[in-house]
Amino acid sequence: MMRLVFRRYRVGDEEHIAALLRKCFDTYRRFGLTGDEWLEYARVDPGFSTELSYVVELEGRVVSHVQIVEKRLRTTLGVVRTAGVANVSTDPEHRGRGLATSLLKKALSDCEGAGYALSALFTEYASRPQRIYRRLGFTDVRLSGRFRSLVDDVRPLHPGRVEVTEEDGLPRAVHELYEERGDSFAGWPVRSEQEWREKVVKRVFIHSFHYVDKREGLVAVAREGGDVVGYAVGAPSPWDKESFLVVELVSARGRPAALAALLGRLVERSAEAGRKVMVVEAPSTHEYRWALEGLAYERGSGVFMANLLSLRALFDQAKESIEARLSERPVPRIGIRLTVKGESATLRLGEGELEITDSPADAEVRMPASVFNKLLFGVLPPVRALMHSKVKCNVSLRRLADSLGAIFTPRKFHIWAPDRW
Repeated sequence: MMRLVFRRYRVGDEEHIAALLRKCFDTYRRFGLTGDEWLEYARVDPGFSTELSYVVELEGRVVSHVQIVEKRLRTTLGVVRTAGVANVSTDPEHRGRGLATSLLKKALSDCEGAGYALSALFTEYASRPQRIYRRLGFTDVRLSGRFRSLVDDVRPLHPGRVEVTEEDGLPRAVHELYEERGDSFAGWPVRSEQEWREKVVKRVFIHSFHYVDKREGLVAVAREGGDVVGYAVGAPSPWDKESFLVVELVSARGRPAALAALLGRLVERSAEAGRKVMVVEAPSTHEYRWALEGLAYERGSGVFMANLLSLRALFDQAKESIEARLSERPVPRIGIRLTVKGESATLRLGEGELEITDSPADAEVRMPASVFNKLLFGVLPPVRALMHSKVKCNVSLRRLADSLGAIFTPRKFHIWAPDRW
């Protein structure tokens, strides 16, 4: 009888893992992923570690693989340590035996024990993997979306006094802009300066683990009066010879003219590359719709899913951020006992402080995981989340809703393509 071994990465597995990924994913096959390149990700992305790589071994061969990528995701509570699930794969000859499912269960159990509050992933909507992930506790949060148009139809708005230049050695202000603008969104991961330079300055990442040489890509910086007010990252698609991909397009708060100016340069580069279609991965907010007028916003086939691993760890990690908001927006003293996935925690608010206890409370809220995850990532506001929950309280619903609104700060959801693990 053949013996299956479920374990973490060992030195030498990289070639087997790369071969398996090439066999299971067309993108890796086209990319020509090698074992050395797989190991290189550990230097490029601080969240990628061979210690978080899980395999199933059968007679010396790696036949299934799961990668956990640590992400620090922004949520409506604050920044949360998240176990990103990536590269779930099983050799076609050994599918249907639950290998990847069992391996992922082991990985998630380890992550929960290591203090991760959440797990999250991207997958194709209405697919077999999505059904499997749902059985493991993941729920749908948000469908993917993007702007798309024929290049000839894109007519950028007048940029005003904004000037755009393409640069190699980017100033730190560009990274600071990425982080500052991210605080307006949920999802948007925190990037260290090292990761930012690896993904934008040294090479151009276009999606998750895939990148093109810096010379093939475009990194443009928008300035007004000498100040950095925006930047864009794009490249001709290596998979679709008709398309030019805009994978990051960011402006300073309240400076949508920078988006328009950057779009103008992107259109020029698309035409120079002979591409007929422009695809812009950007959030569907008012300022983006204004700047990208003429491009159609279309729903994609992908879905972002989340799985709460520990309610207590979630609030522990976000406590400092929550208290900072409560000091600016005080709420009357209240205790809220929140239950999600059978785990409960009492949140005691008052005088700018948050105490996490197990004591009785003024209000009890039993919230389905599918509702909680959408609340956490800004897809549902607190009032609507309460409408889909079981609530019992000794205070007014208005007071309860206002208190939750002070904890879960409204945010729009977006994660840029290079950050989608």
